[in-house]
Amino acid sequence: MGRRRRGAAAAVEDGCKAVAWTVRGGAHILPQNVERDLPGAVDAAPEASLEAPMVITNIVDAKSERVDAILDTRLGTDYGTWNLEMQKSEWLSLLKRDVTFYSDALREAGLT
Repeated sequence: MGRRRRGAAAAVEDGCKAVAWTVRGGAHILPQNVERDLPGAVDAAPEASLEAPMVITNIVDAKSERVDAILDTRLGTDYGTWNLEMQKSEWLSLLKRDVTFYSDALREAGLT
Protein backbone atom coordinates (compact mmCIF):
# COMPACT_ATOMS: atom_id res chain seq x y z
CA MET A 1 0.00 0.00 0.00
CA GLY A 2 1.41 3.37 -1.05
CA ARG A 3 1.81 6.45 1.14
CA ARG A 4 -1.30 8.17 -0.24
CA ARG A 5 -3.45 5.07 0.29
CA ARG A 6 -2.12 4.70 3.84
CA GLY A 7 -2.84 8.38 4.43
CA ALA A 8 -6.38 8.06 3.08
CA ALA A 9 -7.00 4.96 5.20
CA ALA A 10 -5.68 6.77 8.31
CA ALA A 11 -7.98 9.73 7.58
CA VAL A 12 -10.99 7.39 7.44
CA GLU A 13 -9.91 5.70 10.69
CA ASP A 14 -9.75 9.14 12.32
CA GLY A 15 -13.31 9.87 11.20
CA CYS A 16 -12.56 12.21 8.31
CA LYS A 17 -15.07 12.40 5.48
CA ALA A 18 -12.83 14.23 3.01
CA VAL A 19 -9.24 15.01 2.15
CA ALA A 20 -7.66 17.87 0.22
CA TRP A 21 -4.31 16.95 -1.29
CA THR A 22 -1.70 19.70 -1.20
CA VAL A 23 0.80 20.27 -4.03
CA ARG A 24 3.73 22.44 -2.90
CA GLY A 25 7.13 22.09 -1.32
CA GLY A 26 6.99 20.26 2.01
CA ALA A 27 3.43 19.01 1.45
CA HIS A 28 1.66 15.80 0.40
CA ILE A 29 2.81 16.12 -3.21
CA LEU A 30 5.92 17.96 -4.30
CA PRO A 31 5.57 20.07 -7.46
CA GLN A 32 8.47 18.21 -9.11
CA ASN A 33 6.57 14.92 -8.60
CA VAL A 34 3.03 16.06 -9.43
CA GLU A 35 2.69 14.05 -12.64
CA ARG A 36 3.65 10.87 -10.80
CA ASP A 37 1.97 11.41 -7.42
CA LEU A 38 -1.25 13.38 -7.93
CA PRO A 39 -3.10 10.73 -10.00
CA GLY A 40 -2.40 8.11 -7.30
CA ALA A 41 -3.62 10.47 -4.59
CA VAL A 42 -6.77 11.21 -6.56
CA ASP A 43 -7.46 7.49 -6.87
CA ALA A 44 -6.69 6.80 -3.19
CA ALA A 45 -9.45 9.02 -1.79
CA PRO A 46 -12.55 7.33 -3.27
CA GLU A 47 -10.97 3.91 -2.77
CA ALA A 48 -11.01 4.76 0.95
CA SER A 49 -14.58 6.20 0.72
CA LEU A 50 -13.32 9.78 1.12
CA GLU A 51 -14.48 12.83 -0.75
CA ALA A 52 -11.65 14.82 -2.29
CA PRO A 53 -13.17 18.18 -3.19
CA MET A 54 -10.01 20.13 -3.95
CA VAL A 55 -6.30 20.29 -4.58
CA ILE A 56 -4.47 22.98 -2.64
CA THR A 57 -1.48 24.61 -4.33
CA ASN A 58 0.70 27.65 -3.89
CA ILE A 59 -0.04 28.87 -7.41
CA VAL A 60 -0.31 32.64 -7.28
CA ASP A 61 0.41 33.57 -10.88
CA ALA A 62 1.66 32.19 -14.19
CA LYS A 63 5.25 32.19 -12.89
CA SER A 64 4.54 29.92 -9.91
CA GLU A 65 6.65 26.77 -9.62
CA ARG A 66 5.59 24.15 -12.19
CA VAL A 67 2.21 25.82 -12.69
CA ASP A 68 1.64 24.20 -16.10
CA ALA A 69 2.51 20.72 -14.86
CA ILE A 70 0.29 21.09 -11.80
CA LEU A 71 -2.72 22.36 -13.73
CA ASP A 72 -2.27 19.93 -16.62
CA THR A 73 -2.00 16.99 -14.23
CA ARG A 74 -4.99 18.21 -12.24
CA LEU A 75 -7.11 18.59 -15.37
CA GLY A 76 -6.04 15.13 -16.52
CA THR A 77 -7.41 13.43 -13.41
CA ASP A 78 -10.94 12.47 -12.50
CA TYR A 79 -11.10 14.73 -9.47
CA GLY A 80 -14.58 15.65 -8.30
CA THR A 81 -16.64 18.07 -10.32
CA TRP A 82 -13.91 20.28 -11.74
CA ASN A 83 -15.30 22.94 -14.05
CA LEU A 84 -12.45 25.08 -15.36
CA GLU A 85 -14.66 27.80 -16.82
CA MET A 86 -16.61 28.17 -13.60
CA GLN A 87 -13.43 28.24 -11.55
CA LYS A 88 -11.79 30.77 -13.85
CA SER A 89 -14.89 32.98 -13.85
CA GLU A 90 -15.13 32.95 -10.06
CA TRP A 91 -11.42 33.62 -9.70
CA LEU A 92 -11.55 36.56 -12.10
CA SER A 93 -14.55 38.00 -10.28
CA LEU A 94 -12.72 37.86 -6.96
CA LEU A 95 -9.59 39.34 -8.50
CA LYS A 96 -11.59 42.23 -9.98
CA ARG A 97 -13.17 42.88 -6.57
CA ASP A 98 -9.76 42.94 -4.88
CA VAL A 99 -8.17 45.20 -7.50
CA THR A 100 -11.09 47.63 -7.18
CA PHE A 101 -10.78 47.63 -3.39
CA TYR A 102 -7.04 48.33 -3.43
CA SER A 103 -7.33 50.92 -6.20
CA ASP A 104 -9.97 52.80 -4.21
CA ALA A 105 -7.88 52.58 -1.03
CA LEU A 106 -4.78 53.93 -2.80
CA ARG A 107 -6.78 56.75 -4.36
CA GLU A 108 -8.34 57.70 -0.99
CA ALA A 109 -4.86 57.75 0.57
CA GLY A 110 -3.66 60.07 -2.20
CA LEU A 111 -1.13 57.57 -3.49
CA THR A 112 -2.35 57.45 -7.11
